[in-house]
Amino acid sequence: MITIVRAGLVILSLLITIICSQCQIYNDSTLPSTKEAWKHGMEALDEQEVPTDNEPQGTVTSWNTTVIIPPETAVLGDGEPQIMSTLCRAKERNVSQSAEAPGDKEEMRQEGDKPELWHSCQNTQASINDTSEPNNDTTSEPIVETKPPHPCANYTRPWPRCELDNSENINHTDFLAQSITKVSLSLFQKLMTKDRNVNMVFSPLSVALILSHLLLGTRGITKERLQEALFYPHNSDCVHTAINQLGKSKGFRLASKIFHQPDIVLNEFFINDSKEFYNSTPQILSHDAHDNVQLINDWVADKTDNKIKKLMDQVPSDVQLVLLNAISLHAKWLKKFKLEATRKEKFQLYGTDKKTVKVAMMKSEKYPLVSFSDSVLRARIGRLHLTDNLSLVIMVPQWPHQTLSKMENQLSEDVFQQVMSRLYKDPIRPAIVSIPRIKVDTKLDLLELLDKMGLSELFYSPNLCGMASDVELAVSSGTHRSLVEANEEGVEAAGTSAISLSRTYLAFEVRQPFTFFLMNDDPMVPIFMGRIVNPAD
Repeated sequence: MITIVRAGLVILSLLITIICSQCQIYNDSTLPSTKEAWKHGMEALDEQEVPTDNEPQGTVTSWNTTVIIPPETAVLGDGEPQIMSTLCRAKERNVSQSAEAPGDKEEMRQEGDKPELWHSCQNTQASINDTSEPNNDTTSEPIVETKPPHPCANYTRPWPRCELDNSENINHTDFLAQSITKVSLSLFQKLMTKDRNVNMVFSPLSVALILSHLLLGTRGITKERLQEALFYPHNSDCVHTAINQLGKSKGFRLASKIFHQPDIVLNEFFINDSKEFYNSTPQILSHDAHDNVQLINDWVADKTDNKIKKLMDQVPSDVQLVLLNAISLHAKWLKKFKLEATRKEKFQLYGTDKKTVKVAMMKSEKYPLVSFSDSVLRARIGRLHLTDNLSLVIMVPQWPHQTLSKMENQLSEDVFQQVMSRLYKDPIRPAIVSIPRIKVDTKLDLLELLDKMGLSELFYSPNLCGMASDVELAVSSGTHRSLVEANEEGVEAAGTSAISLSRTYLAFEVRQPFTFFLMNDDPMVPIFMGRIVNPAD
């Protein structure tokens, strides 16, 4: 879940405390009476380039810092006109330099995601120096105020259409699967270093899809950085088409939803694209905060078959839009784990005292399994086939004294791909499988995760002009919750009778902490990833 609030005050908070209380109102006369604030502005000005004479003037921009010069209608305190003159003279000193670099103007105008607001320094200086009587000549030409361009003027186009020719049998999900796998392992390494001694699960697919839905509304540099974080190609016109195809998989169900405040007007093309690619129709929130919480949690419960009944405790008053994504699956074992075969058995925990706990251990004979030992991970790896094109992959350290973290640290993208390639190529053999019951429920701060992905820009000054053109928005909070439960339930699946049996069976026993992956088989995409340190927790 991602919540989005109005931006502006947060973005310019440092500038507001220095120069004005409401920088959006250009004729605001509430200005500081001390020279220190203007001195601070001059120090910032000295380090920045100044626009040339033929440009609109009044805002000096450098990188992510903006000094807002008050308009000529502002009431200046004692001594402040001289500072204003200094600002204008600083501009004049740089005219010749700007003229020698004709490309500077364009660079300054295009710097950042959105056009800056400019005021006339010349008019301001003239109004300060002019001590003559006002000219009442009605024949003079009226001054026409030029409005600055709309911040989203160049970004009000829909997402480019996917132009790949379907007649060429191009599978759009191939590159999507590769990208999601890269994201999955990147997130896995970031999350697994935190709280190594607790059970944990997350859905990299859900994280990737909610960010992809957000990507649909991004433009400019924000779009580029989000694409990079998701490992999407620079030309990602077909990514949403691929996600739509992935959503048709029979093994799991995807759902997306947008809730927004009544005063937020979403772009029509964003609404249409959300319906086309994510089957998501925006819904307007009410003015009652309690009703909004109930509305959102009811949607989550419905889309997760009541497995997750509560995602939000409150909807803050400044939240303008809530973006949701849910994934649910109900995979069955190819061969049942008989309930009467489940026994309380020892499970080895980490620690020098070799502590063990008693857990419910499920057993199944002749379970169709691919299993081998990997020398790089120093682990035993097993792939348990499930129904509906799904698999459960379990990685267990080879020896009881090995820690799970050492194995996980070796799980690079190359190693993961090699392991998965073998798991999907090696022959299936019947095996005696013993695994503990699994039930793990994890709630994560999505904003912390986005920050680790290098996407902190989404919190401050994102370009979301593709989503809404009339209001500045920024991501204010995010929540990710995953729940995985595995018990004895299962079905006899078609095709299991075709597996040849031998007189001896493999044994795959999981009696110590392990890492697991719930995989979609075709295309091969991690849906859930996690670790079980103590099944009794």
